[in-house]
Amino acid sequence: MPEYNRNVLQLLRQPMEDRSVTIVRNEGTYEYPADFMLVAAMNPCPCGYYPDQAKCTCSPQEIRRYQNRASHALLDRIDMKVLVSQVPFDRLREEQPSGESSEAIQRRVVKATEIQWARFAGEGIRFNSQMTGKQIRNYCPLTPDCEEILKNAFYQMNLSARGMHRTLRVARTIADLESCGAILPRHLAEALSYRMMEAAEGGY
Repeated sequence: MPEYNRNVLQLLRQPMEDRSVTIVRNEGTYEYPADFMLVAAMNPCPCGYYPDQAKCTCSPQEIRRYQNRASHALLDRIDMKVLVSQVPFDRLREEQPSGESSEAIQRRVVKATEIQWARFAGEGIRFNSQMTGKQIRNYCPLTPDCEEILKNAFYQMNLSARGMHRTLRVARTIADLESCGAILPRHLAEALSYRMMEAAEGGY
């Protein structure tokens, strides 16, 4: 992502928020639908090895300049941010990868999708990611424990209102993947973990 010009990346903010692209020309203004899923990747620095000081060849200024190409305003509109660590050699050589099978994951995703379609019947939307603020209040009620977790995260992670709403949408989806009617503390904690990099130095 940071290989793109910062100004180009900033242009993504409006369609990511409004799900439409507005083009202004002398003869008029045109609006096109743009409901899309953005998947992006970036290294922590130009050489890719930060924070490994034994390998990283970048200066602090280069690292800061590189990371700042993806602004906080843009990152705030991305629901999930995951830091991917280097995979050890032994793990790469495993004949049978550990973890849940693709078939099992597919079944859970299909079921979660069906749950959302049923939930939003008559609402004009189909997925949790499309919920408005009012719909989030209706469909993402929190227990007192969850309220306390969210309140602490709001101040400690300096979450924006947008970031808080996106966190609740993700928590609702995590609960749906478990076929759980209520958002539990573990669902909210996992959703918040996907925004932890915003609080980290550099924001990547």
